[in-house]
Amino acid sequence: MYVNWTAVFICLLATAASCSSPERGPVPIFARDVGFEEEAAPEVRGLSAKTAEEPPVIVESEAKLYDPPQRGDLVITELMVNPHAVPDHMGEYVELKSLAPHTIGLNGLVLRDNDADFHVVEGEFSVPEGGLFVLARSTDFKNNGGVKADYAYGGSFSLANGDDEVIIEYAEITVDEVEYDSTWAMPDGAALELDPLLTDPGCNDIEDLWCKAEVPLAGGDTGSPGVENKGCE
Repeated sequence: MYVNWTAVFICLLATAASCSSPERGPVPIFARDVGFEEEAAPEVRGLSAKTAEEPPVIVESEAKLYDPPQRGDLVITELMVNPHAVPDHMGEYVELKSLAPHTIGLNGLVLRDNDADFHVVEGEFSVPEGGLFVLARSTDFKNNGGVKADYAYGGSFSLANGDDEVIIEYAEITVDEVEYDSTWAMPDGAALELDPLLTDPGCNDIEDLWCKAEVPLAGGDTGSPGVENKGCE
């Protein structure tokens, strides 16, 4: 693949700007920073006959609550727009990579476009620092083309083969977005992968920094969902 180095240079400037942006500043007050804390055992003094027969009640520690994503914490790094081995309604997927320096929670994350597609992630899903998370039409490995997906959004979101947008939001904050149109070289039966050296919410807006996936999937198409991208030559 030919790389437009002017685009890369622009992307690097955008990356530097995004890294220092106040939008990636302190987590807002609605985020909770709760660590693992063991509940102290109750102090026992002079038990009565009744309490001596009953063991003390030990309250389990509250489950870990992760911070929600902020702008730039998640980057869209892979898109299976037009699968060939299976129908679109089974094989489409979106891969996200975390750039946050901590594990982030995905409950309440919105996946949408600028039209009617809209899905809210429900459940205690999370992605660790530097981790990958795959949202797909289906998590059925045998029928979705061999995609190991972490979450299924079903028919509430789909990827058009022509013009479309992939937008991820949390609490009305745009975390990342990619807009593509018919001028993009959209492969048939292969995912589009973002160059891993340019994983940035500004870089993935540039078509030249995406390339056709070459790693075979079990179903016959190519892609690397949940695995680091190989890179664009």
